[in-house]
Amino acid sequence: MNGPDTRVALPGPGRARLWQQRVTPGSARSYASLLSPEERSRGAAMTDAARVRFTVARGVLRGMLGRGLGLRPDRVPLRVTCPRCGAADHGPVRLSLPGVDLALSLSHSAELAAVTVAHGEHRVGVDVEAGTAAGDLGVLARRVFAPADHDRWRTLPAGRARSAVLTAWACGEAYAKAAELGLGTALARIGARLDEHGGLMVAGPRDLDGWSVRTAPARLSGYAVAVATRDDIHLHSADVGRPDAGRDLNRQPAAHRT
Repeated sequence: MNGPDTRVALPGPGRARLWQQRVTPGSARSYASLLSPEERSRGAAMTDAARVRFTVARGVLRGMLGRGLGLRPDRVPLRVTCPRCGAADHGPVRLSLPGVDLALSLSHSAELAAVTVAHGEHRVGVDVEAGTAAGDLGVLARRVFAPADHDRWRTLPAGRARSAVLTAWACGEAYAKAAELGLGTALARIGARLDEHGGLMVAGPRDLDGWSVRTAPARLSGYAVAVATRDDIHLHSADVGRPDAGRDLNRQPAAHRT
């Protein structure tokens, strides 16, 4: 499905790329052959729903890297290491290929998976949040917003209120992944707030010591997608089916207003 026969342009210095893929049992079956034997073994121990999400996210990542590097996707050398405890069964995914410097991040929630690849000089984090998996929005809102903004959030129409919370949460998660911070610390630093029109605002690069957090249009309605990178680099969003076509996300103010 995403073999090395068709090359993909992987990002160079100052650039990152985002791909999104819908998660279904059918797409998981299509991507299963792209996984390494270790990943297939790991997926076999998961529940059906978790295995489908895991397979699609890893499959998209391996497919794009395989096509970009000219390798069989299942042989792309990926490793997982927790930066806190050193365990190899959880934590960020990294490419272990001499002479190739790329930063990777992937996320999945309910029916959507997202993968981001950046040039290695820029650390990166991506997060997907789904309304159906968000739990009590009021609880999340109290964690995301300061009291005054929480009161303003409660006056928003239901759809806008849901979007504001999910987007702010996704921004915090993406920043936490990229900067290797705890989620509570990341949420506090991005300082999500609402302007007088109910628009979501988060901290900009100057306030985050050079980190940039921006949102991306989600492929599915009701989802929020955010990407955090070291420095305000050029971010391009491409469709998995058309990996070299897509949209430039840099006209949207990164980390200011979403």
